[in-house]
Amino acid sequence: MAREYRDNVTIQRVEFLKDDVLQATDFQTTNPHVFTWKFTSVDNGQHIWTVRAFDTASPQLSSQASISVNINFDPTIISPTSC
Repeated sequence: MAREYRDNVTIQRVEFLKDDVLQATDFQTTNPHVFTWKFTSVDNGQHIWTVRAFDTASPQLSSQASISVNINFDPTIISPTSC
């Protein structure tokens, strides 16, 4: 996931939250601000991702996206055969 913020002062940090729980903080001061999340079946369901940016003057900018995750993992078991 990536987010770009533009402001008249330097962006100090960008936070990535899943369901209001902080997952990562990006302290780089240049765009884009990127966070990689590896989805698993534990993530199945509806989730709200929020990205918050803080600048050096302390105002907070934020944006949200609602996503639905459905991961169906059905491994195929292959039995060895006799030769």
